[in-house]
Amino acid sequence: GSSGSVLSPQDINLIRTLLQTHLGQSTGSISALVEQVVELFSNSQTAEEDFASFEELDLAGQSKDRTAHIRSLLAAALPSAPPELLTGLMNVWSSIYSQRMQLYRVAAQAYFSFLRLGHSSTSASQSAGSSTGATAGSSAAAANAAGQDEDSTITAALRLLRLLAKHGPELHDVLTPGFGATAPAAWARIVPQLFARLGHPVPYVREQVVRLVCNIGISYPHLVVYPAVVGLASSERAVAILAAAEASSGPNSSGSGDDSAIRLQADMFRTIVAHLASHSAGLVQELQTMLSELKRITVLWEERWLDVFLQRQADVQRRIRQLSEEGDRMASNTTLSLAEKRRLMAEKHAAIWKPVAHALQQVRLKTYARRPETGHEEWFAKTFAARLDQGISALTTLPERLAFAATASSSSSS
Repeated sequence: GSSGSVLSPQDINLIRTLLQTHLGQSTGSISALVEQVVELFSNSQTAEEDFASFEELDLAGQSKDRTAHIRSLLAAALPSAPPELLTGLMNVWSSIYSQRMQLYRVAAQAYFSFLRLGHSSTSASQSAGSSTGATAGSSAAAANAAGQDEDSTITAALRLLRLLAKHGPELHDVLTPGFGATAPAAWARIVPQLFARLGHPVPYVREQVVRLVCNIGISYPHLVVYPAVVGLASSERAVAILAAAEASSGPNSSGSGDDSAIRLQADMFRTIVAHLASHSAGLVQELQTMLSELKRITVLWEERWLDVFLQRQADVQRRIRQLSEEGDRMASNTTLSLAEKRRLMAEKHAAIWKPVAHALQQVRLKTYARRPETGHEEWFAKTFAARLDQGISALTTLPERLAFAATASSSSSS
């Protein structure tokens, strides 16, 4: 059903009484204002998604909680309302919201009870069927019933996950013990949906999702290990790209909210993989080896280098122009000695090319710096290793024309 609920006649009458008492307008004007406030309170489909996590989120740099947000909406809708009226309307809204949360709390308890009872009955029926040897007809009927039970279990689990995502902090007193007391089998069929919630902005929701995934991994590691290991590899690669971008943009650059979300998600995956490795280390190692081998045979060394060259091409052109401008500026400076110019130019050269050299060194370590394992890798190392090393070394060495650019300038000016 809808997550919203229609206000009761008592609530509407109380809103009308508050408006009449504090505003004293005509009946027609009061009726229009009542409809406006009722619509604002009833619009819970949007409101709940906006308010549910405000207590743990920092939106647009300001700490807003659910109550403050509702009060700001009321103040905008009723610009001439005195503070006493806003306080009274907020009390009405708080009562309505508390009633709604209580209904969600009862629903969550019912879903948890259904999952626990469903798991117990499924285990008992499977045990009875295997011990008595049912007929073909009864087996078909049992299979059909089991399929229906499984669909209902998935539905209940998804609804609990939805309650967690939308109202986790408010319902923590029900959700935390409920998740802990429910068998991992109840969540085994919604593993993809659980992984999709790892990036949730509310810490409580992330913690509960990670705990659920880890519990599933104890009983059903094969359901968790692949998305966990692959997700960790992808998120760590994204974090590395962010680190390289920050290094190239300088120490004063500040990360965005998306950057923080990427790092948080990497931490979640890292926690799950570490938990899996604690009890299924062989499975995790085998999967990591398989992924490494797949990557090695599908992405050749020359493709790695071509990729980094293409990614850095525009950046390199920009840094060449920057270095040339620094050289011209240094050469035209008449207050510095030649030795000072050389030292400063060497420092600027190293700082400008450091991010690019670091990126190339990382690819070098992943390719020919390690021992070749195939004939193609041996060919690449013999053909390109020396030239690539020479190029990387050139990036970290100040060219003679820049080191001695000031000499000619000084001589000509004298």
